[in-house]
Amino acid sequence: MADLPLAELVHALRDPERRQRIIVEHEEVARRQEGMIVDIIGSFHKLYPMEDPVDYEPRRPTRSPAGRRRPGYARSSWHWDLLVERDGNQLLYMP
Repeated sequence: MADLPLAELVHALRDPERRQRIIVEHEEVARRQEGMIVDIIGSFHKLYPMEDPVDYEPRRPTRSPAGRRRPGYARSSWHWDLLVERDGNQLLYMP
């Protein structure tokens, strides 16, 4: 998939089965890690969608990952949805 043009990659990443497989795999890999990598690959609660205009001090709970997370979903689910927004051009910000 890495060699696909952006539009095709976004289409592939929107496939519900592929999305679920990747999310489950990420959760499994993240559970086996130790040290700083845990923070790098698992700190979804610190990520916010980059907005226009840019908000470098996001404080609104409805736009925070914690405020948008749905019970029963993997921590990475909401961020996955964000990454395919705007046809794959949505940036995430970790203050």
